[in-house]
Amino acid sequence: MVNVSTVLLIVLLAMILGVAALVCLCVWIYRDCKQRGGNAVLWVIICIAASPVIGLILYLVAGRREIRVPCQNCGAMIENRAVFCEFCGTRQEPGRIPSDFGKQRGKYGALIAAAVCFACMIILMIGAVVVAISSPQLLDDLHLNTGYTVGSITTGGSEDWHVRYSTASDGYRYYKTLTLEDPSRQQLSIQVDCEESGLVLYLRQGEYEEQLEISSFSAPYHYTLDGFKGGKLELCLEVQGAKNTKCDISLW
Repeated sequence: MVNVSTVLLIVLLAMILGVAALVCLCVWIYRDCKQRGGNAVLWVIICIAASPVIGLILYLVAGRREIRVPCQNCGAMIENRAVFCEFCGTRQEPGRIPSDFGKQRGKYGALIAAAVCFACMIILMIGAVVVAISSPQLLDDLHLNTGYTVGSITTGGSEDWHVRYSTASDGYRYYKTLTLEDPSRQQLSIQVDCEESGLVLYLRQGEYEEQLEISSFSAPYHYTLDGFKGGKLELCLEVQGAKNTKCDISLW
């Protein structure tokens, strides 16, 4: 069974590949632009700021068209189409671009590496999303919500939890972890004030789970915890229609 750690590891690898793709792309742009006499540092900054894909498109469309060559007299970098040097004023003779000018050693190696890293990153991210969506338990472990809530306030420490909300979509969940010291002696005190029914509390510890419908617990209700062990107790409060809810839970 795929667990949270596995998904997080996949996401981490995807992020590393994304950084590697950006580095390879910046290396290729820097070398290519430098060989063409352009402002290599500027185009690397544009690539990082505008995102790799947009930066690459901008460079291919605009940056690569500009070729700057050394002045035949003073050596300053000027446009290859310039008739006179803008620095010393010397007239430039035709055919001054060397045959190997603008050609990188290794050609497109860094660009190909960037494309491979980017493709692998996309595959890993899609895989992580598919695995998460296909595993409801994993979604619970990741504490992911797809609905909405209005006027939501949650507070509490290691032994108490207080949830307030005006309205929430069916299936919306709140999560909290409490610490059990002695489950044989401790109880869970639950009190709820809400409009309409439909509020379920899940108690989880490892693979073991218990659930309660608590929307009718207007007076403090004490629930025994004999089925659990000392340590972390995960609480999940799922909305199934209850509105204007005030829920107070504490270890007692």
